[in-house]
Amino acid sequence: MASDAFPDVMVLLGSPRKGGNADALAGAFLEPAEDRDLSIERVRIADLDFEPCRGCHACEGRGECIQKDAMQDLYPKLLHARWILLASPVFFYNVPGKTKSFIDRAQALWARKYTPPGGEKGPVPISEPGRKGFAVACGATQGKNLFKGLEWTVRYFFDAIDVSHEGLYGVRGLEDKGDAAKKPGALDGAREAGRAFFME
Repeated sequence: MASDAFPDVMVLLGSPRKGGNADALAGAFLEPAEDRDLSIERVRIADLDFEPCRGCHACEGRGECIQKDAMQDLYPKLLHARWILLASPVFFYNVPGKTKSFIDRAQALWARKYTPPGGEKGPVPISEPGRKGFAVACGATQGKNLFKGLEWTVRYFFDAIDVSHEGLYGVRGLEDKGDAAKKPGALDGAREAGRAFFME
């Protein structure tokens, strides 16, 4: 179990729409974690107060972002949670804009891993081994490449925060609130993916 300061499971809710289909998929995915009584912290990225990455490179060689905002409280949690879940709809074949800005701000952790403060050659471990990441996503269309852009973004985000990329569960044809509950198998598939993900 995690310490009181850090959750076992960090859930990054990437949708600006509360109670939508991405939230529903995340809720189903997390049921196995709740059954195990794991501590879970949910963060709705749209509600956070932070600035985009400036591309200033100040984090390189120091591993810390110079911008003092909501991200400073989240960096330690991203490095200590045993499981990370990102839940997001697809906007123009990727995550929504503010969620992308959140991911961009992980550059500070990327710098800590690949350009470490001690000057040694990266990558170096920046967290405990065995941590895992997963994504659930949804989109309105049926295109075969619907999740490709999002998947690559998530893959490199997970690398930056030092978790293994364990997969992506995506559901097509979800647009209006409640569609995830109406689509046969959508929530059951998320639960099954969660069972595999949280298995020790």
